[in-house]
Amino acid sequence: MKKTLLAIIILFNCLTTLIAQPSFTVSDKEDARKIKETVLAVVIKQTDEKTIKRLSKKPEDLKSYETSITSLNKFIKDAVSKEWHFSNEVRYITEEEAQKIKDEKNGDYSLLEVTEIKNYKVGDFYSPNANYGFNSARDLAYHMSSSGKSTALVITNGKNPNKEIVYSYLPAVGVSPGTVTFMILHLENQLNDCLTRDINSLSDLKKDIEKRKDALKTKTVIIFDPLISKGLQKTIDKKELEKHYKYKYSVVPFEKADELIASKNKDYAYIWAVPAGASNGGRELFNYYFIDGEDARILFMTGTAVVGANGDFHQAHFAMANKSLK
Repeated sequence: MKKTLLAIIILFNCLTTLIAQPSFTVSDKEDARKIKETVLAVVIKQTDEKTIKRLSKKPEDLKSYETSITSLNKFIKDAVSKEWHFSNEVRYITEEEAQKIKDEKNGDYSLLEVTEIKNYKVGDFYSPNANYGFNSARDLAYHMSSSGKSTALVITNGKNPNKEIVYSYLPAVGVSPGTVTFMILHLENQLNDCLTRDINSLSDLKKDIEKRKDALKTKTVIIFDPLISKGLQKTIDKKELEKHYKYKYSVVPFEKADELIASKNKDYAYIWAVPAGASNGGRELFNYYFIDGEDARILFMTGTAVVGANGDFHQAHFAMANKSLK
């Protein structure tokens, strides 16, 4: 399932590339105001001529590529139309129109588009701490060199189009109505938090998560196939997950999880793995979240991966969440 969904993004060849360090918040209120006070121009992804030519002798791959572009545009448009309330005006524009805004450095527009962000390479001194995960100062030390790229939805202002203001990485499960809904909500949450709640740093976000985390006790956590590691699957099959997590959970097919995510069902939370914008030893790093189904806000987070489960959830992640709720 995961590989099938991610294939949609792998086929994108000509994405704009930005360079960004891992981020969870918008740090500059003036930047957030720019987005609020300008027209949000949602850039419609177009098929790439070089990719079409390359796939011309592979009709099935070509059809998949063309369908993926159409689907992604629809998912973004549906999610923005339903969930985006931050800007006073939203317009949908072509890539050519977006490039004109960039060339003219037109600050009247902010651009929402699918973009590739260069990952940072973590130094040899990186050592995830089981007690703090990605939240420790030690874990935030990055070499200023890039290693690979991650796909994200990014908002920039036309006056300075190479500076990302806010972004949301494509989750590990790939592209779907639910994942794009999460990404749009995540973008808006970061902007609102910066302007109205003074959450503009990782430490501020950690404090907010600490206040929210008890909501997990009353919600059913959705566990679904693309994010279940072999170790977690064995634990579920043996009916032993309760040893690690004593609160409510439900194992469902991805299609059901995606439906619940897109519908913003308040009775649920869901597991989520998102690229951390970094790599270590050639391995992409992820952050692991429990997300509130109602508003896509984080209820628990860690950057600690488990051997053999990189990008997937392990029973150890549930044990960490359970410990945080005591």
